[in-house]
Amino acid sequence: HSVYTAEFEKLIRQYIGVRHAAFCNSGSSANLLALSTLADYEIPEERRIMPGDEVITTAISFVTTVAPIVQVGAIPVFIDMRPDFTVDIDAIDAAIKPKTKAVVLTHTLGVPFDGRAVRDLCDRRKLWLIEDSCDALGSSHSGRMCGAWGDLSTLSFYPAHTITAGEGGMVLTDDPKLARIVLSLRD
Repeated sequence: HSVYTAEFEKLIRQYIGVRHAAFCNSGSSANLLALSTLADYEIPEERRIMPGDEVITTAISFVTTVAPIVQVGAIPVFIDMRPDFTVDIDAIDAAIKPKTKAVVLTHTLGVPFDGRAVRDLCDRRKLWLIEDSCDALGSSHSGRMCGAWGDLSTLSFYPAHTITAGEGGMVLTDDPKLARIVLSLRD
């Protein structure tokens, strides 16, 4: 972990407005770290993502948003997107079943979903929110940066994204326990 990496994490934390940021090798790995964190034994069993649990995500996304759901043994439950690439809160709510543990949503093509509405729904239904912000660095919704709404959020610095490090990704959170698990798994 170099001094440059630590400075980069600090700048991203300040820019997004979160307390913790962990750099990793790719946005794909950031997504896997986020899901694996919520499947870790340190998460209370009633909230932990276990094999056979369901995770809601969008039908339009990149494979590295869906693959980590499968890799932790969960079942992806797909919802449609609106023509403007945002999500319908009612569609998320309708997809929630007793085995649903989390919602993983992308800001597809950098178009922010309604972070406040999704956050409120997840809080009300006691679900984790993972915010895939890989396409949305610099975007905001309701006065808050994309990447600041999720329990865990991810960024990618692959050349096709907003800024590049050649490669690289990052996991963001405000929760110190989740941050510790992310670092443990990353390291």
